[in-house]
Amino acid sequence: MFYCLPEMQADNLGRDLSEFTCIREAIQKWAAANQPHITPEAIKRILMKEYPDGCFCPFYNQGVGTLWSMVFDATEKSVQLTFGAPTHNPWLTFGLEGEAGVRSYTGVLPAKIA
Repeated sequence: MFYCLPEMQADNLGRDLSEFTCIREAIQKWAAANQPHITPEAIKRILMKEYPDGCFCPFYNQGVGTLWSMVFDATEKSVQLTFGAPTHNPWLTFGLEGEAGVRSYTGVLPAKIA
């Protein structure tokens, strides 16, 4: 997360927007190369690929870490979700029309040094 409000910028821990721009550019490049055959499994692969080539950031001790990853399927009205690092935790499927509730889930956060 990158904070833009002046009173919160100290929480950026010296990071700048270039980290997040790099991730966005990786996604855009990947999507352009894979259209029109973008499947949920293909999206999961980019979510599981480590930064800067993908979206997964395992640098939890440095304040940058993936807490969850999601793939929505509007046709199926479902979301596939993994809590924690997508490379170390199972993908779970949740229906978007089911009964709401509160549950607790755990996830592995394998810290890596950048």
